[in-house]
Amino acid sequence: MLDIGSGGGLPGILLSIFIKDYSVYLLDSRKKATDFLEETIKILGLGNTHVISGRAEEIAHDPGYREKFDLVTARAVSKTIILAELSLPFCKIGGKVMFYKSRKSLEEIKEAEDTINILGGKIENIYKISTPFLKEYRALI
Repeated sequence: MLDIGSGGGLPGILLSIFIKDYSVYLLDSRKKATDFLEETIKILGLGNTHVISGRAEEIAHDPGYREKFDLVTARAVSKTIILAELSLPFCKIGGKVMFYKSRKSLEEIKEAEDTINILGGKIENIYKISTPFLKEYRALI
């Protein structure tokens, strides 16, 4: 699994805690974020979790990462069309990409649909998420 734009480790760190038999890679371009992620992994003893430092659009050209992941996630990184361009190159054929998005996602999906199809993806489902204490719309695409 690859989490693009991991920042503070959501959802990557949480998923690595609960899915111990899966390798989780956390990708971020900011040194402050990658230092935090490295320290958190060390403190929590997450041997299944690895940090990649760099920009997704550059790392996607590395054959060690391109088309290698069963699941690619992104949260609060960019608009859906940009997320598709950043994430789909990392995804294996038959793998899944999952975006955590706000209300704007419904508009963004229309804008991104052609790009997603060109890159070999398709939108399978949109799941509305109810988050306690958060009255704003959230969805998993």
